[in-house]
Amino acid sequence: MKFPLATIDKIEHLKKITTLLEDEECQIFIDTNIFGLFFRIYSSARKEFFDWIIPLIEKKRVNTPLWAVNEYSNRFIRNQIDDYFSPLKKVNTTQKEFKEISSFLKMNIDTKSLTGTTYTTVEEYLTDLKDIEDKLKKIAATAKSKDETYKNSVHSEIQNVFEKTIIQSDLTSILKVISDSGQVRYNHKLPPGFEDDKKELNLFGDLIIWLEILEFCKSTNTKKAILITNDNKKDWVYAPSKISENSKLLPNNHPQFKIVDPRLTYEFKQNTSSEEFHIINFESLTQILINKSKGGFIELAKALQIATLQEAKKKENTDLEESIESKEESITQEVLNIDEGPQIENDEIYSEYALADCDFPTDDSSVASETIEKLKTYNWYVQNPALEKFLNLDLSNIEENQNIKDKLFVIGRNIYQSACGGSATAVDTIKNLRKIFTKYKDFVINHLYSGMLYEIYFNSHNQFREHAFKATFINQIFSLQDNPRLLPSIEFINKKLHPHKNKLVVLPSQTPISINLKIDYEEKEDTSLDFLGIINKYHSISNITIDEHSLVTEIEEEAIEGYYNINGNKEEVIGLLSIIYLIPTKQIKLTLNPESSDTINLKLEEPKKLKKLAITGVLQNGG
Repeated sequence: MKFPLATIDKIEHLKKITTLLEDEECQIFIDTNIFGLFFRIYSSARKEFFDWIIPLIEKKRVNTPLWAVNEYSNRFIRNQIDDYFSPLKKVNTTQKEFKEISSFLKMNIDTKSLTGTTYTTVEEYLTDLKDIEDKLKKIAATAKSKDETYKNSVHSEIQNVFEKTIIQSDLTSILKVISDSGQVRYNHKLPPGFEDDKKELNLFGDLIIWLEILEFCKSTNTKKAILITNDNKKDWVYAPSKISENSKLLPNNHPQFKIVDPRLTYEFKQNTSSEEFHIINFESLTQILINKSKGGFIELAKALQIATLQEAKKKENTDLEESIESKEESITQEVLNIDEGPQIENDEIYSEYALADCDFPTDDSSVASETIEKLKTYNWYVQNPALEKFLNLDLSNIEENQNIKDKLFVIGRNIYQSACGGSATAVDTIKNLRKIFTKYKDFVINHLYSGMLYEIYFNSHNQFREHAFKATFINQIFSLQDNPRLLPSIEFINKKLHPHKNKLVVLPSQTPISINLKIDYEEKEDTSLDFLGIINKYHSISNITIDEHSLVTEIEEEAIEGYYNINGNKEEVIGLLSIIYLIPTKQIKLTLNPESSDTINLKLEEPKKLKKLAITGVLQNGG
């Protein structure tokens, strides 16, 4: 057995988990609480996860412990599933409570008490109360009608996806082991499960699941395993006190990054002769999937942040929230108190530290520096409030100097990278950029927009990304490229991309060109159920071409790297191709062969894969 770690290299640890998730020999186990999570996230988010895990299930790499099914079944059969989506129940309570409040307010209002308020008459005040009452009643009725339908719908999805993954464990023998040694383990705080020793029901649930995992791995000669669970109790995982991240030693908080208890690793080794057992929560899994995918899992990330928002606010950012609420700050007042730094003596608009922003100085006390630091954390619950704070600043009187240019440019870069990493506030910012930019002057929007454009093509070391463009939100960013106010940004990025133009299909332009894309397909019938339990007809893609150059290959070495799932209607397929090949959807002129005006489902099936852009021949015509 090994001692617990005091410091963990988070990036290297997640890289290891990523490698294991892609390893055909690694088995993945699903804990009970993951089923509960599905009831708290919306359908498009669940679909993103199911689309990822179903191919792994078909490869027999996913397993659900029998006791996890037992725990979930107990809740479902006894109508306790409601606990999974308790916020829905609060709608009715809120409606009733407001009705009582409204009755009280109506009895305690007159013209005199309205003095100094925004109301001019009692009638206006009463109208607003009645309007809120009616709307809450309408919302509560909708939530109630959705209740049973929603519950059964999510349950059906869980059943259809995970039915084949249930481990057929011998619970009788496992319960005998529990009877002989379970309480002894708990008495000596041997994980897992000892945190549940005060429970009246299901006292040994975690331990039973653990013994199932051990028995399965031992009997199948499995040497590598990952448990996906949102159980963060100290009888499964622990938090090293420090995190090493990009050569920086940081406190492990906001939120804590947790890894498997070494005693569990030791017990796994005793049973399998391997130490390759790991535990990750659903949030870490989502971040891994985002990093490995081509623009996917953003809805899953947003849904998770919504589902955990209240808990995150309680655990984190208390001081930050107080500072946001207590005062409105101006970036002008903050940043002008510091030195402007070295002036640029060439024709560059931005300093070398802004172009290679991994070393951008943020050691002053400005709000801009604070924003940059927090957006760089890759932590949604730090990024979201930091960006909200920045967006609430008054930038109308900002001074136009080199220091401010650089800071706005780097903030633009990090707003974009935060969105690509799944930060809900950053995603909403990128999707609403046109509206947000209307409140700023040209100086501000051009430097923010230039940073966003630059982040798509260049990494934090100022290197052209070549095969790893950050294109998740290319369509949202490029939707503004014809805005006359942003011409300076378009000219800037074109100048920077000029040496690389033959590596790109299109360049940002105020007069964008069209790209001819053709999809050849044939109709087939699926032989397996989808996550809704339906056998669908679909259209298998035989080829995808740009100007007669094929984007499809069956040769592994020619295929692009990373996770992607070409499976959906033509808009969804074109949307994914636009991200992969860096072509805005508005500039794609699609031809289907055979032609079809119907809504059809297109699917690229194994062994066919998408080809690396550089070897497609498309770029021979120039960028």
